[in-house]
Amino acid sequence: MSEGSVHFEGHAPSKVASHSDDRAKSAPPQRHAVRLRSIVFSYRTAHTPIAVLGGVSTEFACSSISSVVGPSGCGKTTLLNLVAGLLEPDEGAVERTFGGHRCGYVFQAPSLVPWLRVAENALLGAEISGVQSEAVMHRCDMLLRRFGLKGFERAYPAALSGGMQQRVSIIRAALSGAKVLLLDEPFSNSDFLFRLELQREVSRLVEEENLAAVLVTHDIEDAVRVSDKVIVLTNRPAKVKGELSITVPRSQRLSDDPSSVRLIAPYLEHIWKLLKSADVPKNPVDGALA
Repeated sequence: MSEGSVHFEGHAPSKVASHSDDRAKSAPPQRHAVRLRSIVFSYRTAHTPIAVLGGVSTEFACSSISSVVGPSGCGKTTLLNLVAGLLEPDEGAVERTFGGHRCGYVFQAPSLVPWLRVAENALLGAEISGVQSEAVMHRCDMLLRRFGLKGFERAYPAALSGGMQQRVSIIRAALSGAKVLLLDEPFSNSDFLFRLELQREVSRLVEEENLAAVLVTHDIEDAVRVSDKVIVLTNRPAKVKGELSITVPRSQRLSDDPSSVRLIAPYLEHIWKLLKSADVPKNPVDGALA
């Protein structure tokens, strides 16, 4: 259970709203691809365990983007790995429904196969998953164009910038047939204007494919601009400090009009306050855990 859940439009409320308020009760029910139930996880070391997650509970809805933010080293990437099934929790459960058993994962560093061309890399997930078809190949061509990679289909990864390689990784994950899209700092290699365009395309993908997207980022502005919900974690062992529903339309938040800054400012302020109060003490063992 989170310590605070916030729902506000345009201006921050005088007090934090809870899931039991009238607004939450009247909201239409959402289908959730993944639910985390009281997740506890520690890394085992030669000397003493590193407690990373201390009872995290949250949900990731279909056709929605949820961002996870928190202090550096609090276990954000560990949480993604648990959702992906790459790690198993010590306690609690990861419940997967509505296609949540298959995940497309976009790692912090682009992970393209160096001897495959761009189009071949983009289709690799579909090939491995056994979903490659003429329709998938057509969609691949369309996505390469939308993501600014038209003309690079036959290029090798070494000829691309880091940001371009990351775009290929996103397309590969989207074409894999997975219904959960895991994104670990996917926008960090892009300049501001192209970052907005990339965020628009990711948002469009999520809506078109009815995906449940989970974004880990250190940039709270990225989180607010692109997400339907922002989950704020405490220091290790991490719990959910608060969850914010972002109700300003995404099209307005992802505008390059300077007025968009005013729309997202109340959310940024509230998240910053939550981060500054995320005072659960860290495990005494040093470790760089995203």
